[in-house]
Amino acid sequence: MGKRYEEPFRQLVSDLGASDLIAFITPGGVDKRYQEHILDTLEELGVAIAMEAREANFTISGYTVRPHDDAVGLMIETEQLGTVHLFADGAKVPMRV
Repeated sequence: MGKRYEEPFRQLVSDLGASDLIAFITPGGVDKRYQEHILDTLEELGVAIAMEAREANFTISGYTVRPHDDAVGLMIETEQLGTVHLFADGAKVPMRV
């Protein structure tokens, strides 16, 4: 995870109740150079890490692009908010279906 994403990511995890989260990163969904940093950040915040998607209530699925400015963000599936697109500027775009 790039430095620009760290604070918005930490804030989202905290807002959702870090100690209540069980996180999973979809294989191949996130560049390997960022995956370790994301896992370290989650563990630092007290988030449990799942070995399988079905155990998780917070899944990092991959990347997303914001249409109006081509900003790249993380696509995160949560039980509380549904799918959220999180961008470096802190924008959280819930994508309820």
